[in-house]
Amino acid sequence: MIGTILEHLTGGPIVYLAARQTFADKSLVTEELLREYSISTLTPQGRRAVAEFIRNAVPKNAHELTARYPNMTTPVQFIRGDQDNLVDLNSARRFCQEVRGALLHQIPNCGHAPQEEQPKIVNELLVNFILKF
Repeated sequence: MIGTILEHLTGGPIVYLAARQTFADKSLVTEELLREYSISTLTPQGRRAVAEFIRNAVPKNAHELTARYPNMTTPVQFIRGDQDNLVDLNSARRFCQEVRGALLHQIPNCGHAPQEEQPKIVNELLVNFILKF
């Protein structure tokens, strides 16, 4: 029942509220951005997929997965806005301490969507990271 209710709640107003909560620069929450972010909620299948993503944001085996972090060998770059209110700084630091060689970059004046709020900085970080390998 809750799953069905969640499916019906996904859409424009929820996308707007989520964007207003996660963007540090509220001026970037435009009608165009909201339309783009809402595309997946225009069909029942899309709303179901969004609801499923929300329900599984923290997987049931999260503890098992995080226990494997020290064994990771893939290079990792963690990019986080300094005003991210979804992923706190302590969690980001802990992840980077547990994953050998992980790099943490905080982008100033940025929320949970650095690729949207500061795309030039994110692109530069990604290009420099990729060129190392």
